[in-house]
Amino acid sequence: MPENPKGLRIEFKPEGAVLHLDQTVEGRWATTQAALVNVGTHRGTDFTYPERGTEIVKQAAEGLMVDFRTSQHYANFASLDTVFFIREHDQVDVDPITDLDLSVSDLTYQRLFLDVRTTFDSGNEIGTVTPL
Repeated sequence: MPENPKGLRIEFKPEGAVLHLDQTVEGRWATTQAALVNVGTHRGTDFTYPERGTEIVKQAAEGLMVDFRTSQHYANFASLDTVFFIREHDQVDVDPITDLDLSVSDLTYQRLFLDVRTTFDSGNEIGTVTPL
């Protein structure tokens, strides 16, 4: 029987992420956390998995996110890239991810806030709001 994914807990805050070395997450929470990390990872920076990551941080840094519509467009591509990566590299098929919904909830000159909802094959959903 396959094991649930496990990992160290990462707390996503507006001022930055905090890695909790003494706490773990598992199952759907670990998959959701891995998806969030993938969204924020610049594609090509992981030497083991060069296809890991998205272009959304680069696009934001280059000033391409000028309004909600454009920002949502880039978020949609980041979502698709992340779901494909997680599906290909997640070695657990207990409850695979079926959808990652990234919705722009706020956009400022300094930050993009995303409502994040992961949906799994079982129909379970996990949602959070995170700054990028």
